[in-house]
Amino acid sequence: MIPFFFFAVTDTVEINVDYETVYVHEWGVIEVDMGTPVASGAKWGYLDDAGTLEPYTEYEVEAPVVWFHGAQCTGTFTVRVNEGYFTTLFPPPDSIWHEESERRVSPENFIDQTGVWRDVSLTRDIPENEESLPVAYDADGFGWATPFWRVVPANYVTVPGASFQDRFLYYECTANSLGWFIAADYPSFARTYGYQGEALIFKEVSGEIITRIAQVEESVTTLSEALSQDEILYTLCGWGDNSFKSQEIQALWSTWEPAIRQRCIQQGQDVMMFPLSPDQVESISSIRFDPDYGNPVEYTRLFLGLGAVEL
Repeated sequence: MIPFFFFAVTDTVEINVDYETVYVHEWGVIEVDMGTPVASGAKWGYLDDAGTLEPYTEYEVEAPVVWFHGAQCTGTFTVRVNEGYFTTLFPPPDSIWHEESERRVSPENFIDQTGVWRDVSLTRDIPENEESLPVAYDADGFGWATPFWRVVPANYVTVPGASFQDRFLYYECTANSLGWFIAADYPSFARTYGYQGEALIFKEVSGEIITRIAQVEESVTTLSEALSQDEILYTLCGWGDNSFKSQEIQALWSTWEPAIRQRCIQQGQDVMMFPLSPDQVESISSIRFDPDYGNPVEYTRLFLGLGAVEL
């Protein structure tokens, strides 16, 4: 059992923070057993009275969530999807382009897309001089999760071109580069999506979800008794090198626990969650914030794989 109380842990971002530096934090989840892997922030659907996610469709159109901390400044935020394309952008960027010529394109027609948000303003307090902001954007099928992301104590993000103001930016993209990673030629009894290392295993027992830590090699070996929520959060925090705010990790779990519950209880699956390597994350997408006055920028990114597994 892990002797740990998650919310008692020191929030590393608030210790010795340099308010001249922009800290960009991003997490996402990829359901690696889907036909088209998609970098995910939240599954599309709604929560029922029991707190279980009821998906709108079987096809996942999901995305990473991005927060900004530290310096108050303006700049340009860019996301490049490597070997894939955007499926949703929130708010709409100032432009989407492919390769060298900047132009509006349809996501179905191109891969290797880049989205650009210009004149992005980062402030610790809500700007009072933006009379036209914010526009009430429809968050489509992932709107149920946005309250979890909005309570994170991040800088406010204002995008004048989109008349948008919130605490986060959001994009959805395919993860075509992971085709080699989720190869289908693993034996069904030991299919672990090419991953080796520590993982979380979720299993339904008498209507409840039991979570255990496991070691994944050619097979899955559970290493722990059932984990408490604090212990789950502690594991996720460790996968992010303890560099995320505790509220960001809580938002991750609040967003994905309903989806795990739906898969375990309604679909009868045992589910495995595991961290992708930095190289795998960069193969999916690249993010960049360019401050107008040259502030240093630091990036913290965590993408997780999620898929059914036979134990």
